[in-house]
Amino acid sequence: MTRKHFVLFLAPAVVLSGALFSRGSGTFPGSNSIPSDAAQRAPSCTSCHSGTIGGSSVATRLTVADHSLAYGESIQTSVAVSGPSGSTGGFIVENSAGTFTAGTTSRTNTSGRLGQFVTHNFGGNRSWTFSYAAPNVPGLVRLYAVALASNGSGTGGDVMAFQGFNSAATEATPVYVGVNAPGNLRYGQGCVGGYGNWPVLYADQTPTVGNAAYGFRLAGAAPSTTALFMIGMPRATPLDLALIGANGCSLWVDPLVSVSLPTSAGAAQRGEGTAFLPLGVPGNPALVGTMLATQCAIVDMASGRSMPITTTAALLFTIQ
Repeated sequence: MTRKHFVLFLAPAVVLSGALFSRGSGTFPGSNSIPSDAAQRAPSCTSCHSGTIGGSSVATRLTVADHSLAYGESIQTSVAVSGPSGSTGGFIVENSAGTFTAGTTSRTNTSGRLGQFVTHNFGGNRSWTFSYAAPNVPGLVRLYAVALASNGSGTGGDVMAFQGFNSAATEATPVYVGVNAPGNLRYGQGCVGGYGNWPVLYADQTPTVGNAAYGFRLAGAAPSTTALFMIGMPRATPLDLALIGANGCSLWVDPLVSVSLPTSAGAAQRGEGTAFLPLGVPGNPALVGTMLATQCAIVDMASGRSMPITTTAALLFTIQ
């Protein structure tokens, strides 16, 4: 073989090797021919892998330590994929705001908005742990995930799934994180709702004297149902609601006032129910320093509990 022919033969092999290496060490949306929305919807991994989306043997789960955060608060985050026999896989997780910090088996993007994406740094795992830090801006953050269970034979025969209850879905169900404005602080823990969704209660306004826009926002809840907003004093010891058949849920507030509101319409499996309770803070300086707590209980027929409710974590708010 002449030197010229050898070089021509070698060039495609080098390109192929580089492509396989880039996938084995993870890739980011918008690079290496991967769609920019790969963590959110199809075709995602199937742009390169000839396997299928979903099936009875595959599921992707994205887990966060808490769903209601303060500015800049950092929490442990993990993603895992179950699938056919084998131990290799890969993933991509995206945030709509905030920053990921890689763990020992992952890496984050170094171009674009830094820390927007996190992916595996080699393909020898099916679970990964890293951290997420909330932005210094209040509001609702969405985390999206897709993961692939590989059979180790290259790009053929692999199975992928998006985060969410339906492993055959072609779009990820977001995991919601509420970032609270100053003066609001998560208190206690909530419980998981139907279809594996976690409702979140947060406040994107500071409870300052005279702030007519202040209120509480609910997201990630069962749609087209009833949400009970409770406002009162924080409980030093939570009340275990297993007493009434709501196993795994606790009451963190001694209610003084309760308000029922409907949640918005949407897809139940995606937890698309939302609600907003406007409160408004009176313009009375004597209220400064007053601390109260709020919590939300949602009627959730898919929760699997004999008392079909799901509760959020509570929220402490101190009037400024």
